[in-house]
Parts: sequence; C-alpha cells; structure tokens
Amino acid sequence: MKTTRWASTDKAAIDLITTWMSETKPRTSLGDLVKLLGGSYSSLRNRFDYQNSPLTLGEFAKVCEYFGKGYANSYLQTLEMAATADKDSAKSAKLRAEIQGNLLSEQIIKIAVNHALNQDAGKNTVKELKPLRRHQGK
Repeated sequence: MKTTRWASTDKAAIDLITTWMSETKPRTSLGDLVKLLGGSYSSLRNRFDYQNSPLTLGEFAKVCEYFGKGYANSYLQTLEMAATADKDSAKSAKLRAEIQGNLLSEQIIKIAVNHALNQDAGKNTVKELKPLRRHQGK
C-alpha cells in the first residue's frame, strides 16, 4: 500500500474543518461532506484520520464555501495552525515568515503554489494551481 506524506498544513486543514463541523447546528457529518465532495464515506473517513491523500485545494475551497468561510482567510488560518503545531522550529519559522506578506491574496497564491509544488502534490492539485502560477507570473 502506498503511503502519503501529510504536511502540517494538510493536517491543519482537516483539523479546521473538524472544528467547523462541530460548530454547526445541526452538526455537519462526514456523510454531508461526502455528498459535497463525492467519493466514498470510508475514503473521506481515512482522510480525517490523516491517511490516504490529503484534500486538494479545490476540495478545501468547496468545503470553505459550504461552511460560508472565505478561502483565503481559511488557508491563512491553516498556515497559522501548522506553524503553531510544527515541532520543527525552522519549518515553523519559515511558515510564520511566509504568513507575513504584503497583500494577503498575493501571499496566499504564492504560498499555495509553493506548498503544492514542494509537497509532491497530486495531479488535481497541480492542475488547479496552473492558472494561479500564471497569475503569479511564473
């Protein structure tokens, strides 16, 4: 079985979504997210246990929209959570430095592109990011 490396930002995204799920009334279930994202319940359950592949940026954006959260601010929140949770002080410092940017939207695009390209991202994630890379001028 192929194992997938989960970055601290991938785990933070799942943790943030779990928080949103528990805050809704009535509580949002994994079944609700399966309907939104497609796939099987067991596959999504594994993802919430940090197994299989992490969520793509497109999936994360869909979930943000479902909960009425802004994508850019939510991604920034996952970066902050990851920087806090990461035990590697050099990685944590790098994430914190990346968070401090000029324009939030430009910084989010830059971080998302760099993160996906440096994390051996899946085909869907890279495909989603190609228009953003063009926007960034690379």
